[in-house]
Amino acid sequence: MALACRVTAAGDGLTLLLPRMQAWQLLADVANSGRLAAVFSQPRTHRSIQVKAIDAFETVPEPEDGILVARQRESATLALAALGYDADFLRVMFDFAAGDLTAIQMGVDEIFDQSPGPRAGQRLEVGA
Repeated sequence: MALACRVTAAGDGLTLLLPRMQAWQLLADVANSGRLAAVFSQPRTHRSIQVKAIDAFETVPEPEDGILVARQRESATLALAALGYDADFLRVMFDFAAGDLTAIQMGVDEIFDQSPGPRAGQRLEVGA
């Protein structure tokens, strides 16, 4: 589970921020293949997309990424608490040690609609 995501500076990809100790197998698989699929979902609506890349690689987090993770963690906690999840539990679940933060950069090769319903699995246009 990634803790946060940001669009790359060039606007052509994503950077996922995650705890290295929990993601060791994912990091090894990405280093071996360069392939990665990430799913992004809005809990209230279940609207979801899957982004696939063939050029993913581990990189060093930016200095401000810890702040981004903390901000996105709080936003996710508030959104899920509004649905009835325990906020204290969520804060622990999304917790991370600043020194353990790593990043995976990925291009956007394919995007799929993963929302429940008749369009689930349909390919979406990259850049649309």
